[in-house]
Amino acid sequence: MALRTVISKSNLNVGIVGAGLSGLCLAELLKVNGYDNVRVFDSDKHSKERDQGTSLDLSKETQEILKKTRVWEHYNDISRQGSNVFKCYDGRDLEKPLLVLTQPKFLEKIMPPEYETNREELRNCLIDKIGEENVQWDARINNIQILSNEKSIILDNQGNHYDVNGKLFKEETGEINEENGFDVVVDASGVRGALRKYIVNDNNDNNPASSPTEFDKEIYHQCIAYHGIINSPEESIPEAIRFFGEGSGLFILPPHVVCYQRFGSQAEDKRTSFYYFGMTKESQSLFINKKNYFTKDDPEFIKLNDETIEHIESTSSFDKKNFNIIKDSFSVCDSVLLRNIYHFPSHPNFRSDQPNSLYLIGDSLHALPPWSGAGGNLAIEDAGDVFDIIDDHVKKAKTRDDLYKSLKDSISSKMLKRSIPNSERTTRSTFFFKNPKNADKVDEYLKSVAENKFQYLIFKAISYITQKLY
Repeated sequence: MALRTVISKSNLNVGIVGAGLSGLCLAELLKVNGYDNVRVFDSDKHSKERDQGTSLDLSKETQEILKKTRVWEHYNDISRQGSNVFKCYDGRDLEKPLLVLTQPKFLEKIMPPEYETNREELRNCLIDKIGEENVQWDARINNIQILSNEKSIILDNQGNHYDVNGKLFKEETGEINEENGFDVVVDASGVRGALRKYIVNDNNDNNPASSPTEFDKEIYHQCIAYHGIINSPEESIPEAIRFFGEGSGLFILPPHVVCYQRFGSQAEDKRTSFYYFGMTKESQSLFINKKNYFTKDDPEFIKLNDETIEHIESTSSFDKKNFNIIKDSFSVCDSVLLRNIYHFPSHPNFRSDQPNSLYLIGDSLHALPPWSGAGGNLAIEDAGDVFDIIDDHVKKAKTRDDLYKSLKDSISSKMLKRSIPNSERTTRSTFFFKNPKNADKVDEYLKSVAENKFQYLIFKAISYITQKLY
C-alpha cells in the first residue's frame, strides 16, 4: 500500500509491541471495531510469566475509553468497591491524617468513583477478549526494518522477523511478502522498550532502561522502590488497618515515603501493597546490587529489612509511638520486589530521521514514577487517542500519509501535552521528598501536588467534610 493509498479496516496492518495495559487496550479497541489485521508482541514467554503490578484507580477519562471495549462489563468484578479512599499522613504524627479524600456517594452518578482496579485481572480480561492467538509471546522486539513500500517488519533480539501474520521464515522463501508488513507499529512496551531509540535521542541513543537519561541520573539516582506484598494485614498486622482501610494510606517524612494500598478486587481478598521509597543515595545503597525478588523465608530478605529499618530510624523522626507498626509491616511481607523507578523528560528530544510508521505510547513515551498516580491512566488514554485517529482516518477515507502526519502531531499536541502537568508536579514532589530539611513542611507536599492554590483549598475542604462524615 503506497503512501497515497486510501486506508481501510481490511488493508491496514497494525503491530503493537508490548502486551501491557496500553498495548492491549489499543488492540482491543481495534479488534472490537472490525480491524482484523492486528498483532501484539511481547517478550514474556506466556501471559503469566511476569508480575503485572497491583492496582490502579481508573480515571473518568480512562473509564470512558474502557466503555468502548468488551472488558467494561467486568469492571465491577475486577475493581475493589470502597477503595477510593486516600489518607495522607505527616510521618511525625500518625494519629490523625493531614488529608482524607474520597467521593461522597451522592456524587457517583455525575462523577464515577475511581476504585482500585486489579491490573492483572484487567490484563487477563483484555487478553481473553483479544484472543491469545493474536499475541506473539517470546518476541523481544528490538529493531524495525522499513520495506520498499514504506511498510515495516519488526525484529527480535534473536534476529527473527515478524509481520502481521507472526514470525517470518525468510530463509525458507528467500523473500518477504511486503504487503504483510505493518502500516503502523506502536511501541507500548514501557521504559525497557528498545524501539524508543528510533524516535527519541536519549543519552546517545542508548536504551534508557540500561543507560538512564541525564534527567534520570540527576533526579532519581537510578531510584529503586521496595514493594512488599502483605497477603492479609487483618491477620498479620491489624493495627495498621486504620491507616488505609479499604483504600490507600501515605506516610511522608522526607527523605522517606511509606505507602499502603489495597489491590485485591474482592472484599475477601485482603492483599495489600506495602511500599517504601528512600529518596537519597544513602537509602538507595540499601537496594543497589541486590537481587530483585525475595520471599519471607529468604535470609537475605531478613537482612534487607533489618538494614532498611535501621536506616529509617537513624535518619528520620518518625512518630515513635507508631513506628513499630511500620517496622512490623516490613517483617510481615510475604514477598518483596525491588522495582526500578524511571521518569522520562517531559520534553523529549525527537529524532529528525524517525520512521514514518513507528509511534510510542504510555511509558515508552512518558514514563512517570509510581507516586505520580497517573502513569497507567495516561497510557490507556494514549491508546484511546491512537485508535480514535486511526478510526477517524478510515471513516474519512484518508491516505496512509495523512494518518502518519496526524499520529505524529497527536504525540506532541495531545499525548505529551497531557502528561506534562503530571510530570512537572511529580518532579516538584520528588525534590521535596529528597530533602530532609522538608521533614517539618509535609503540608507543603499537598500544595506541590495540587495544580494551583484553589485546588489545594478544595482538597482541604473535601478532606474536612470526609473526616466529619466518615
